[in-house]
Amino acid sequence: MEGPVDLFLKSLSANRGASAHTLLAYRSDLAAVRSFMTAQGLGQWERVGVGEVRAYVAHAIGAGLGAASLSRRLSALRSFYAHGCRQGWFKANPALGVKGPKKPRRLPRALDEAEVKRLVRAAASLLAVRTARGNKPDTLRRRALRVQALVEVLYGGGLRAGEALELDWADVDFDGGFVQVRGKGGKERVIPLGKPAQKALADYRYACGNPPGRSPVFLSKSG
Repeated sequence: MEGPVDLFLKSLSANRGASAHTLLAYRSDLAAVRSFMTAQGLGQWERVGVGEVRAYVAHAIGAGLGAASLSRRLSALRSFYAHGCRQGWFKANPALGVKGPKKPRRLPRALDEAEVKRLVRAAASLLAVRTARGNKPDTLRRRALRVQALVEVLYGGGLRAGEALELDWADVDFDGGFVQVRGKGGKERVIPLGKPAQKALADYRYACGNPPGRSPVFLSKSG
């Protein structure tokens, strides 16, 4: 069973320019599958069918192989059989319709209090450095004000990144101290802002020349 794998890896190297690391990973993954198939009495790749591939998946899960590693092995197996079919070695790709377990979705980790304080201080210190270069609202100072306003809005209002980036100045009520946010599914909600966030937004808008209401609040450096 090793000969077809060697030819497959040579093709990956010659035709696709696969790196040595990629080739080693493919070889390792296919060797693991080959070891299982050999133990089942299958000495040739063409004798492997869908049932055998599914049996390997069940075996790998039972042996504690992680979802990401198993998905990678199945991907290597599909690529190997696809190449073999193009070369006329095999008539079908038994791994084509076999899927591994879904990768678990990791919950985002919230910043702790100390990390939030460091983030806010970093934004403030950036502004202090830029301001020390002169009181005029130059490009560097505007960028520093933008960073501070963004950090304060995200932290003070608990906005998602996408929600903050979609804000227009018309969504900011400086008198009432809140912003109107468009969230997922087009739902709108009103979010109160603390004094630091209100001041950061006001300073940033003034430095930008008081843009009109329907202008985006947070622009990239290229506009």
